[in-house]
Order: sequence, then structure tokens, then C-alpha cells
Amino acid sequence: MNPRLFILNEPTAPRLNPALACEIGLNETIFLTLVNIPQPFKTIDACRYLPFFSKSTVHRTLISLIDKGYIEQIAFTSGEIKTLLSDRHYNLNDFGACVCEWCQSRVLVIQDHHYPVPRGAGGVDTVKICPNCHAGYHYLKDSETFKILGGAI
Repeated sequence: MNPRLFILNEPTAPRLNPALACEIGLNETIFLTLVNIPQPFKTIDACRYLPFFSKSTVHRTLISLIDKGYIEQIAFTSGEIKTLLSDRHYNLNDFGACVCEWCQSRVLVIQDHHYPVPRGAGGVDTVKICPNCHAGYHYLKDSETFKILGGAI
């Protein structure tokens, strides 16, 4: 005999609101009611929380929720990203001789990053930042970021 994978009356079983699913769609209801994603989030974060959805299904669901006004897409400016990253100090035990211009951490490796104008757009000015700030900058700048609006459901 096969064990049951889903027991309807189990207290921890997922519950969906049929009226909400009829109003906004099943995938959208699953996303809003079952997923507890830290805010703000990226498409890749949503894919981790919904492993049974394909990346394209997650993307379509996010676009649908934007169109319906349940989430919004955030576009950070370069200055906002610098401020977010400058407020962090990576505790690396101040190991290394180089100092990051943004987070002030002492690190072994420093990278020259074209800022505020990217090299591809003709930028010549650079800043010396640690790999964490460099990766964080591109994570926030180069991909879609979303947030669920308060009172969405």
C-alpha cells in the first residue's frame, strides 16, 4: 500500500481560497498565499520558493500579479544601490590590506568597478570595491526585483 502524499484534513496542508483563485488565477493565488519570500525579491528567489513551477511559469505569474496590482517591480538607481551596499560592513575580521570604498571592509582582493557610468556607456571613473559589494551591485542592478504590495490579499 502506498502512503498518502496529501491528506486533506492535515493541519499543515496548504489551503487555497477558491474565490481568490477564481478572481486572480490559481498560480497567482499559490504565489501570494503559500510563498513567504523575504522582501524585496528576484525571480530566482521566487523559483527557489516554488520549485514545482518552471522559471517561465514564475515569470508569467509575476507579470500577471504586476498587471493586477498585487506586486510591483522595483528598479534601483546606481546611487540607491551604492547607499544600500555602503550601509553594510562585511565582518571579515578586517583581514587584508585593501579597503573597500563603499563598505569600508578590509579585504584581500579589491576590484576596480566603473561607477557611476558603466564602461559600456563610456564611463571612465572607477571605484575600488570588494567582491561582495561588486556582486551585490550587479545582483541588484542587472535583474528584475519585485515586492508584494501591502494589503495585496
